[in-house]
Amino acid sequence: MYQGHFGFTRPLFAEGVAQDEHVFRTAAAERTARDLANGLRRRDAVAILAGASGTGKTTLATDALKGVGTRLAFSSITQPPLTAHELLEQLLTDFGFEPYRRSRVERLQIWRQFLSEMTATDSRICLLVENADTIAPEVLLALHGLTAADAALSRGANVILTTTGRPEALLGGPTMLAFNQRVCLRRRIEPLTEAEVRDYLRFKLRLAGGDPDRILGIDVASLIFEYSGGIFRVVDNLLEAALSQAAAALDHALTGTTVREVAEQQFGLERMAPAAVDALLGAGGEAAEEAESGLWADPPGVDPDEIPTLTEVVLPPPAHREPEIMSRM
Repeated sequence: MYQGHFGFTRPLFAEGVAQDEHVFRTAAAERTARDLANGLRRRDAVAILAGASGTGKTTLATDALKGVGTRLAFSSITQPPLTAHELLEQLLTDFGFEPYRRSRVERLQIWRQFLSEMTATDSRICLLVENADTIAPEVLLALHGLTAADAALSRGANVILTTTGRPEALLGGPTMLAFNQRVCLRRRIEPLTEAEVRDYLRFKLRLAGGDPDRILGIDVASLIFEYSGGIFRVVDNLLEAALSQAAAALDHALTGTTVREVAEQQFGLERMAPAAVDALLGAGGEAAEEAESGLWADPPGVDPDEIPTLTEVVLPPPAHREPEIMSRM
């Protein structure tokens, strides 16, 4: 309804994850995308993107991957696998294999063959794992084993992990040592500042064919920032709802009154005080200043030989293997 009312010639928002010209990048996002593309040039490198839900971690990651290369096989894991076997099954399915009615050993062999073939054709594999902080440690260990380079001429696969927690806490602990050492980038994605929210609103309206100077009232950007805390997803919801309400009222510009009514009466949001917004934007400052790339020091007292191998993680101990597997071996 609001598209015709405001003279838009294109949809205001892309379906699904924003791509190509729909991607809005702040200066910090530009730097992160560049560093991410550079870091992932090593075939089994790992990156960790942290930040609150809705800050654009997935959008930034998928957009940055376009700078890595065109020969890329990509998989996005949005639901955390509950077991290592479920993880392998999901990966094989995503890349076009039929893992069902196959033993666990056969699934592992299919995956290893896939890695070798991708290496032979100079192609890349990248896995985007969302909300990695909700995945069990044993599944993360399996992910490491499935994607690390090995002596069988496989260069492994890139992994991008997203988390809402501290990036340095995601792969902590002695059992994660080898996985941790593959990390080439740790970066926190911060919410938009007030100036960035204003730029983003103008960007979206221009992209849709609208006139930001005519549509945006004087205090609209500031109010959307204070109600949203600079979270992309909330900004989008507020903007679209405010445009719909303005169109229904036959208003040709957004006003502060419209934004307040939508935010408080429709969404149940409270306007954040400037100090609270500053605290939100600075929540990850200390973590962001810590090592943004490079390897972490080895934890004391850790014997690398004690870290489980891929076979130990993905396959159960011999005493518990299924009869079918035992017969195939």
